[in-house]
Amino acid sequence: MKKRTMKKTVSLFLVLVMVILTPIGALSAYADEDTEEASPSPEPTPPVEITEDGHIDGDLLKQWVDAYLKADHWDEPQCSMSIALWYTGSDETWFYNPDEWMYGVNWSKLPVSMYFAEKLASGELTNDTVITGITLEYALQTVLENSSGPSFYSMVTYLDGNTVSNCAEVVPQYAGLPDSYYTDDFYQKSYYTARIMFEVTKTLYQGGDERFPNVLKYMKESQPWDMFNRDDDIRNNWHPAQTHAAYWGDGAGDYIHCTGVIYTPTPIVLTIMMKNIADLDIMGGVAHHIAVLAKKLDARQHELEKAAALASEEAEKEALLNSSPVPEADTEEKTSEISDTSALTLPADSPLNAEEKEDTAEIESPDQASTPEETASPTRRLWVIAASSLILLLLIGIAVSLRLGKKTHPR
Repeated sequence: MKKRTMKKTVSLFLVLVMVILTPIGALSAYADEDTEEASPSPEPTPPVEITEDGHIDGDLLKQWVDAYLKADHWDEPQCSMSIALWYTGSDETWFYNPDEWMYGVNWSKLPVSMYFAEKLASGELTNDTVITGITLEYALQTVLENSSGPSFYSMVTYLDGNTVSNCAEVVPQYAGLPDSYYTDDFYQKSYYTARIMFEVTKTLYQGGDERFPNVLKYMKESQPWDMFNRDDDIRNNWHPAQTHAAYWGDGAGDYIHCTGVIYTPTPIVLTIMMKNIADLDIMGGVAHHIAVLAKKLDARQHELEKAAALASEEAEKEALLNSSPVPEADTEEKTSEISDTSALTLPADSPLNAEEKEDTAEIESPDQASTPEETASPTRRLWVIAASSLILLLLIGIAVSLRLGKKTHPR
């Protein structure tokens, strides 16, 4: 009988303990969960080939190009690719083998067209000016859209030349490179580097229609071998118009080159030259990858700008909270009021003195001070309550056990 009574007592005690601890544990977990949610989330991992601060990671991009060429066996010694990139969003450039000289039989056509367009902008020539039997407007359009040989020959003849190399002196004024950069092969055999045509195209983009009217317009219609526009995203998704890349290409035997502007959300200037790589899809793949990278750069920089703006707002709010500026006029008035009233001696039972004492008493009252219990965390208070309840239950259990023991063993 005694054992059965003790078992009932212990069971009742355990049930009471569980009833009290279960809601307290739940509340504690809830408080911890709130604390975790309030903590700031970690910074997202920056995209591939983009640095933490939103710039091109040149080393990683070079590794990608190397692997891309190797995958299709275009990394042989006789094959080479040159790339020059300008991302206008951050005014940064990236180069891959940019100074290798390659045969560029038709690349004089773009700078020569820019030369004539500049004369058009200055008023020296008009669209109706006859250029060796054709109008200037027709010459520019057919050369830039279709790489017309006869129209370009009309331009060269108008400039008193009879070969492409005789117009090579037009190029340096748009490339902006030192004279020592150019070789005899450039002037005599039409050899170019990606750096030269990249700088020419960059000058074209910066000058725009104001300096080079209609050049970019005609280049947007250019489809020689669909070089950059060979990629579906560039052709169909990244620009509101039907043409997405203003570019001009050149292909002759073992040499395939292209330069232009790709209108990603933040445009890029891109020049690619290939030697002994007879696959246009390789050029389209590189253009696609770099265009996607430009979109990621644009998105990342918007994230950083947004974060910087939020941080600036928070800093301004904190500065306002920590400072309490007082207008100079008000300060002078209060100072004069204090100086005027300081000479007065108020009686001890003055209502003003009484109010001042009450205010002081309210400030210094110990009731206003925060107690350790108030500053303690919610989780700590809950466990204090739980411990107190357990002690009380233990005492009640002991008392009940003693009481039942006396009943089962009467004197």
